[in-house]
Amino acid sequence: MPDLLVAFAPVGWLNQHDWENPHVSVQTFSGGSLPFYLAQDGKSTGSAKPIPFWEAPGVVDALHKVRKYYLDGIINKDALNVDSSTIKSQFESGRIATRWAMTDGLSSQSLTPLRKAVPTAQIANVVPLRGGKDAKPNQTFQADNFVVLNVKGRSNERAMQLEDWVSIKENHDLLSYGVEGTDWKPVGADKFQQLSQYSFPGFALCWRQKLELKIKDITPTEEAWFD
Repeated sequence: MPDLLVAFAPVGWLNQHDWENPHVSVQTFSGGSLPFYLAQDGKSTGSAKPIPFWEAPGVVDALHKVRKYYLDGIINKDALNVDSSTIKSQFESGRIATRWAMTDGLSSQSLTPLRKAVPTAQIANVVPLRGGKDAKPNQTFQADNFVVLNVKGRSNERAMQLEDWVSIKENHDLLSYGVEGTDWKPVGADKFQQLSQYSFPGFALCWRQKLELKIKDITPTEEAWFD
């Protein structure tokens, strides 16, 4: 993502320091503007000691790399601001060789349009963290893409009824994949083939670990990370 280019933890994209120190923590002033790096010993000292991103280790060197790769013509000329849909379309047309992806099992969908532009193309999903699959994410999972109800909410019972309804496989599949036979068809026990352009932003509303299906053409590398 564009934010990862300059300062954000744990990757910093071209910041070698952050690759080697994946516990870096970053927050942005006023929500989404100026990033600040936070001290890693803040819990014990009682102070986060925030510093602006350009004072953090490796960031200036990373910015110089961005500039060099731009001048060399091997990085998106608008890398600091380009939106994700543009990156995806450039990738699928064969104009760029890499893009960011989530470990949701869906980045392999780009393979079909990519091969229309580059018939011999192949996709590999790489998560180059030290330790590979043994790397432990810097996350307690106490808060993330979850559904949250206000304890004083007046519609909590109806909300839970909806969650229960979506937890039924037929309903989950209808919202997540569309009408079976029209928008998708099952492939084996844990995969599906997409037949239309149906897309519903169910996200946390619909996510059920035991009900999620993988796309038929998922690449071996993405399937390994997804699993």
